[in-house]
Amino acid sequence: GAERKGGGLGLRLGLQGSQASQDEITASAYQAVILDQKYNGEPVQIRVPMGKEPPHLMSIFKGRMVVYQGGTSRANNLEPGPSTRLFQVQGTGANTTKAFEVPARANFLNSNDVFVLKTQSCCYLWCGKGCSGDEREMAKMVADTISRTEKQVVVEGQEPANFWVALGGKAPYANTKRLQEENLVITPRLFECSNKTGRFLATEIPDFNQDDL
Repeated sequence: GAERKGGGLGLRLGLQGSQASQDEITASAYQAVILDQKYNGEPVQIRVPMGKEPPHLMSIFKGRMVVYQGGTSRANNLEPGPSTRLFQVQGTGANTTKAFEVPARANFLNSNDVFVLKTQSCCYLWCGKGCSGDEREMAKMVADTISRTEKQVVVEGQEPANFWVALGGKAPYANTKRLQEENLVITPRLFECSNKTGRFLATEIPDFNQDDL
């Protein structure tokens, strides 16, 4: 969890991965109780599901948040991690940028984003035709968290042969004309409005999709 304090009152944020196992969820709940007792119940504790990270949580990571696939309690947790890993980077600033791991296959690329491909020998920074300059700069920053090796910048359409080999070969991916154009439109925002507590409250829903309606 992450903790921020000010004026004697703290805030603890518990992150829960979308593929967290039951024993991991139970362990995190147990740790939350211990922390609550340690600080006499003063900090406000908030559970944050994966993909719903609010800006004030993202700001703690300063644009370097990386979400890996897998977990420590899996039956095969003693096996080494994969030699090739692919990360999709989204965001244009320190309060919005995060990288999340996706299967290392070409069909998971997207012309509108930046991807980091880490292999045993090098690290590629793949820039889709529709990504913005801010997205590229933030991707360079988070890529340093993923790999300390020198980054090879690859522009969509100019990939070296080894890039496709690392992804298991070329394959169709999301690269429509609309995705290849830089999107300068203001990002839409969704708010949940409720007066069930007797007060009208508007709460923003980060990274929303249709399931949030």
